[in-house]
Amino acid sequence: MHRENRTIQTGIGMFVLGAGIGAGLGLLMAPMSGRRTRRALRYKMEEGSEILQDKVRTMVEEGKEVLQDKVRTMVEEGKEAINRGASNLSAAFGTNANARAES
Repeated sequence: MHRENRTIQTGIGMFVLGAGIGAGLGLLMAPMSGRRTRRALRYKMEEGSEILQDKVRTMVEEGKEVLQDKVRTMVEEGKEAINRGASNLSAAFGTNANARAES
C-alpha cells in the first residue's frame, strides 16, 4: 500500500511538473501577448463581419432584381391573359349578336 501511494504521488508530481514546464514554454514561445492576441482576434472578427455584411447586401440586391423581374413577367402574362379572355368574350358575344341579327 505504501508503494501504491508513492507511485500515485510520483505520478501527480510528474503531471504538475509537466504542466508547469508546458505553461512556461507556452508563455515563452507565444507569438503575441494576451492583449495583442485579443486585439488581433477582434480585428479578424470585425473584418469577417464586414465581409459577411457586404455579401448579404449583394445577395439582397440581387434578390430584389430577380424578384422585380419575376413580378414584371407575371404582370405582363396577366395582362396578356386578360386581353385574350376579353377577346374571347368579345368574339363569343359578337358571334351571338351576329347570329341573332341574322335570325
